[in-house]
Amino acid sequence: MKEVLPILNSVKKDGRNVLLEHEVYSIFNSIGIKTPKYQFVPFKGKYDHSVKMSTEEVVVKVVSPEILHKTELGGVVFCKNIGSEIEKAIEDIRKKTGKYNVHGFIVVEKISYKNTFGNEVIASVRNSRDFGTIIGFGVGGIDTEFFGKSMNNAFSVLSGEHKKLSTDMIRNNAAYCKLAGLDRVGKRLISEQIIEDTLNRLNELGKYFSYDNKNSNFVISECEINPIVVSGGEFFAIDGLMKIENKPTFLAPRPVEKLEKLFHPKSIAVIGVSEKFMNMGRIILNNVINRDFPKDRMFVIKADTKEIDGIKCVPTISELPYKVDLLVLAVGANVAGEVVKESINSNKIESVIIIPGGFAEKEGGEKLEQNIVELIQESRKTKDKGPILVGGNCLGIVSNPGRYDTFFIPTKKMPYSTPKPYAFISQSGAFIISKISKTDLTPQYSVSIGNQMDLTVSDYLAFFLDKPEIKVIALYVEGFKDLDGIKTASYIKKLREQGKDIMIYKGGRSSAGKSAASGHTASIAGEYPVYRAVMQDAGALVVESFMDFEDILKIMIGFVDYKISGNNIAIISNAGFETVGMADNLGTTGLAKLSSDTVKEITSILADAKIDNLVTAGNPLDITPVANDKIYVGCLKALLKDKSVSAGVVSCIPMTPALKSIKEELGTESMFNMIEEYSKTSDKPFVVVVDSGELYDPACKVIKNVPVFRESDRAIKALSRYIEYKRNC
Repeated sequence: MKEVLPILNSVKKDGRNVLLEHEVYSIFNSIGIKTPKYQFVPFKGKYDHSVKMSTEEVVVKVVSPEILHKTELGGVVFCKNIGSEIEKAIEDIRKKTGKYNVHGFIVVEKISYKNTFGNEVIASVRNSRDFGTIIGFGVGGIDTEFFGKSMNNAFSVLSGEHKKLSTDMIRNNAAYCKLAGLDRVGKRLISEQIIEDTLNRLNELGKYFSYDNKNSNFVISECEINPIVVSGGEFFAIDGLMKIENKPTFLAPRPVEKLEKLFHPKSIAVIGVSEKFMNMGRIILNNVINRDFPKDRMFVIKADTKEIDGIKCVPTISELPYKVDLLVLAVGANVAGEVVKESINSNKIESVIIIPGGFAEKEGGEKLEQNIVELIQESRKTKDKGPILVGGNCLGIVSNPGRYDTFFIPTKKMPYSTPKPYAFISQSGAFIISKISKTDLTPQYSVSIGNQMDLTVSDYLAFFLDKPEIKVIALYVEGFKDLDGIKTASYIKKLREQGKDIMIYKGGRSSAGKSAASGHTASIAGEYPVYRAVMQDAGALVVESFMDFEDILKIMIGFVDYKISGNNIAIISNAGFETVGMADNLGTTGLAKLSSDTVKEITSILADAKIDNLVTAGNPLDITPVANDKIYVGCLKALLKDKSVSAGVVSCIPMTPALKSIKEELGTESMFNMIEEYSKTSDKPFVVVVDSGELYDPACKVIKNVPVFRESDRAIKALSRYIEYKRNC
């Protein structure tokens, strides 16, 4: 990069952050990406006739940082490779672009290539504050934007975190398929090596001039070749754009060793508790008390009061008798800064949960938040490094192992079930309580992170690295702080290596969604295709809807103790439309081919019930409405014993008289009770579908060890996604 640095220094010295085209050409050549031969003619200079071009025609283009779309302004002229013609073209362009800040003109050899689909490619590198170095590749030329919007596979995004980029990563890209001869014509246009070399050279450039490379003072915020064309089996970059910026100063790292005290505190203080009514602080205080947290290790920060609800009151934070692990701050945003300041100056607090909103997510609250951020940053310079902060604008944390709950939701409105082996991390506290309520899956840890004034998504993930009891992590993220997207991906990769399942939903994907996300947590959502590519690369299961989030969470928790051995499933139902519908929604999973022994066993069960003339043993298995509870469970067991079956779906329309399915019929002879018992010993995972209304809720509640769905298509889609995830990670 020694040849690149002087060019960038010259650009900054000139007061620019956008490179001129000849400067971009020079950088491409220095990193090994070919360009046409060219000559730069300064605005007041003259064309040098001694520089010989080898092509019959040349392209003359205006060079101006103010003109991005040169063709539309008449800033591009094709002419013969004759000195007088070139000079005339320069003069014509000078007249048409005179009102702009024009540095000069570039005369370029006209590269001969076929102007057809696949011969023009876009290749790019940029550095994102969310995700670090990002490589782009796809269909190029003037229709790049059109194809990008109209074709799902027109543009591919790759994370620069890969040590080496390969064409395996862009196998489904339309441009690559054409270049590699994977279309109907079957003619390869360029070698794999050239494609890979181009991607890796751009990646090296981007990573060197990135936010986290200490050896560089510049960041390449954007670098685009559009198009890079195929000519004579080679790539030539015939148009380029590059933008740079000075490296910003990032916030100091958090003392994450204090997270243990945040999640498993031995002492807790609450500020903002009313002694007269159940305000937010009082609800939090009672929620902590109800979790059996030791009362003698709790404090209320309140002057002129001895105790509230049996908890000792202390006038100020400074007067706490010892250093407290956790302070829950439930006062207004306008005074939160003073509380944080006292927490730092007194050195009496290890961690703070800032509950209230009214900070940067609200107009006018930015200064309040910035004040707290500056206080915390200053505290990082001390020996103790100050307290760590959760929030603001959050519900806080429910830590079952830590025996506390700061979610200011009365227990009568938010009942919890037995905690499952997972952690739920969300920028929206409402998202957590909504999903827990709908799925009845209580996490060991629920973390509402809010505005991320201090602690970020990756910090929380780092905490769960050393927690073998946490086997699933569910994430809802609206935006990442500087470089925290790539750190999050790094920790996801480490968590996956430990065998944990990670699911993530990204809010703020559209322009409207970004606006709503900003209004909620003051976060700036990154570009969704980049986020999706980086998170999938890291090993997360990326879901696209709230419904998918709920459905796949059920399966992740329900299957937590099973190892998926393949991708073939077995289906059993008493309704033909369900077996057909589920088969239609298999996705990348397949139907298991049953062994002859399994077919014989099922046929025998059907024959004993005298319905073998109605039902044919197979997969999917439609046992019709005449099948009773015993037949159902017997066939399910036979299917799951088959070596080719990886997982199963047992679905029913429970209205049939043959099944014991309403409340008064439930018992040891009901298929629901039998399925619950069988689930405790089954060595294969399966899901249950009860496609019916409220009358059959009691039957569904009998089954506790297996995911239960109320629509078969939702069940099969979620199961298929999960199996695909487990196979690919």
